[in-house]
Amino acid sequence: MKYTFVASARAELREAVEFYNGRRSGLGEELSEEVRRTISRILQNPASWKRLSENTHQCRLDRFPYFLIYQRKPDRIRIVAVAHFRQRPGYWRNRLNP
Repeated sequence: MKYTFVASARAELREAVEFYNGRRSGLGEELSEEVRRTISRILQNPASWKRLSENTHQCRLDRFPYFLIYQRKPDRIRIVAVAHFRQRPGYWRNRLNP
């Protein structure tokens, strides 16, 4: 199975990586690697993670305070947000495809 990012989610990840690299050299790359591992877990069993709606789920990263919000599609996983725990809940809902 494949995965895609919506543009806003990719931008969120890029901003978070830059933020963490500014805190400590290489920390942003560690976040990026954590996201890759989380995506691998999602791809192995997409229905396992917390269900937000019929096809929308969230999966928490292990080390960093973020969730990946994603939609299950027949041929792929669509990542709609890289959401920090402290961001306003549901801000990403307008990114969902029916």
